[in-house]
Amino acid sequence: MDDVVEAVCEFLRREGGIGILVKIDEEHGNTFSDLAAQVHVTRNTLSNRLEEATDLDVLRETTHPSDHGNAVRYALTTRGERVRYLLDVFEMGEVYADFLRTRRLMEDGIEFVEEVYDPVPYDPGFEEYMRKKR
Repeated sequence: MDDVVEAVCEFLRREGGIGILVKIDEEHGNTFSDLAAQVHVTRNTLSNRLEEATDLDVLRETTHPSDHGNAVRYALTTRGERVRYLLDVFEMGEVYADFLRTRRLMEDGIEFVEEVYDPVPYDPGFEEYMRKKR
């Protein structure tokens, strides 16, 4: 396998790699803040992935006239456009959206348990559940 292909595939396997590439606005690029709101990783991880993608020539730093100050945008390079095309063929944007929905449902479930779980009181519904399970 070509070294570039191997490096790009390794980037895609890392947390946030696919998310960044499927969320990048193909026409105008995205600011760090835009991506931070759309990709499931911490800001530190996002920063690392953006640096890696730039080093791999998958993304480039750019600016947009509508941005204030010295805001940096990340946009696809020609290599990035090719990778994005292949991700789109495999419908990875939809897969990533499903992943985010599932992740949110899991977080909601944990929050529900945190809100209602009390290990002490008697719960007839739980008692019935356990009787049927045995």
